[in-house]
Amino acid sequence: MTRATHCGYAVLCTLLLAACGTQAPLETRQVAQAPLLAALVAGVTTKAQVLERFGPTTRQVFGDGREVWLYHDGPAELVILFGPDGVVTRTRRSVPASFQ
Repeated sequence: MTRATHCGYAVLCTLLLAACGTQAPLETRQVAQAPLLAALVAGVTTKAQVLERFGPTTRQVFGDGREVWLYHDGPAELVILFGPDGVVTRTRRSVPASFQ
């Protein structure tokens, strides 16, 4: 294998690896939290229902199947925890101290 061919393979591998890691993450969706909170019932509301009504947002998936989704309403943040079954287990709303 010539040096030029070796360099070509190295560049190709680098580009392929870069393409795997460059997918932009979803931005946290801005929604009015009052309707979102009213729609969330722990033990009842599913991921599919939240997704259909409020759209995709930033999320973190854990190895045990749980997921955390984040929605914002201005400076306020709503954190939704889904169990492995895809049903809301709990929610938390927080506002930075500087905005309270």
